[in-house]
Amino acid sequence: MDAALLLVVIVIIIPVIGLIVLYVPSVDSRMEENWMALPERGQYLMIYPDALSDSHPICHQCFSSRTLNVGYRHAKDKRRMVICQACKRQLWRESAL
Repeated sequence: MDAALLLVVIVIIIPVIGLIVLYVPSVDSRMEENWMALPERGQYLMIYPDALSDSHPICHQCFSSRTLNVGYRHAKDKRRMVICQACKRQLWRESAL
């Protein structure tokens, strides 16, 4: 019985742990790159000058003024992004202080 358990550990568990260790950092770095690719608010307004209504930024795709400020990975994430509430397009990024 001990030999069978050792075989399971060697054949299944160790490779799975190795894949997790290799995969998780690459997902985090890709997510960080995606967040950094979003423009900041000022850049967004420079790129889309028509996306301003009554001095408030609006969605450049559907022209909705309803936006949501959400955490990038979770609600308390300091990396924030503003998305359009109507069409769900990612508009710009922000950092919470």
